[in-house]
Amino acid sequence: AISRIASQSSQASVIEGISAQAFYAAESGAHYGMSVLMFDVTDRTVADTNCATVTGTTLNFTVTGLQACSALITCAVATVTGNVQSFYTIRSEASCGSGDIQAERIVEVSSYM
Repeated sequence: AISRIASQSSQASVIEGISAQAFYAAESGAHYGMSVLMFDVTDRTVADTNCATVTGTTLNFTVTGLQACSALITCAVATVTGNVQSFYTIRSEASCGSGDIQAERIVEVSSYM
C-alpha cells in the first residue's frame, strides 16, 4: 500500500509539472501571437493582415523546460459595422509530454486597435 501511494504521489508530481509546462508554453504562444499582431504597428489594416498571418502558426519549443511542448496559435478579428476599431483575440493551445503523461492548456488574450 505504501509503495502504491508513493508511486501515485510521484506520478501526480510529474503530471503537475507537465501541466505547468503546458501553461507556460500556451502563455509564450500568446505572447508571440501578440508580438506578431501588434509590434511596431500603427495602422489597424496592418494588424488585420498580421492576424491572418499568425493564424495556424505552430511553435515547437527548444528552450530548456519546454522541449517537449508545442503551441498552435490562432487569431480572430472582429469589426463592428461603421466602427473604426478592430478587436483581436489570440488563442494559444499548448501541449506538452506524450502518452499517459501529457497536458494541454489554452490561453486567450484580447486587444483592440
